[in-house]
Amino acid sequence: MKRVVLTPPSEAEHAERLVREAVAEGGRLLKAEVNATEAAFVPKIVVDARPEMALCREATFAPVMAVLPFDDIEDAVAMNRQCSYGLGASIFTRSRKLATALSARLRTGMVAVNDVIVPTAHPATPFGGVGHSGWGVTQGAEGLLEMTVPQVVSARGGSFRPHYDMSAGSGVSRGEMVRALLAFGHGAKLRQRVGGAWRLMKALLRGN
Repeated sequence: MKRVVLTPPSEAEHAERLVREAVAEGGRLLKAEVNATEAAFVPKIVVDARPEMALCREATFAPVMAVLPFDDIEDAVAMNRQCSYGLGASIFTRSRKLATALSARLRTGMVAVNDVIVPTAHPATPFGGVGHSGWGVTQGAEGLLEMTVPQVVSARGGSFRPHYDMSAGSGVSRGEMVRALLAFGHGAKLRQRVGGAWRLMKALLRGN
């Protein structure tokens, strides 16, 4: 490996501390063979890491990887949920079904299957995370919405005035109105939805 990695000095010092602590707590360090004369930080891999190590709990923007052994998928998901950060994750598997099911269970804003960084490669793809990584979204339509402020204008007037309290003045109780709304919007059968719409219409007509 000949690539050198330039890392800000403060981040390099932070990463070095995390690695030293992890090794002191039982982790094994694998160090890349590089010419470090121009590198602020030599890439490192710590195997046999554990979720409680600071290396696995603190963010570091340096080329450091912690490898945590696990017994099965449930064990891996449990360790994922112990981490307070959740920006991106990668799943490597031959099973598309497993990848889909596992993606939904991971506490992370982005998931790449059999690859890395893919969700950030296109400007139309939202970039954002959850937990301590959930500081908003950039890119994509969702990223544009982050830079907007919604405004709601509600004006009442005229003879037809639908509003939240549609039961007022209609002779229909709020409970009956709610049941009509639920039937109209979520009725399992067509006749239930039609009946809900009919009751809503009668209430509106009586209220005016």
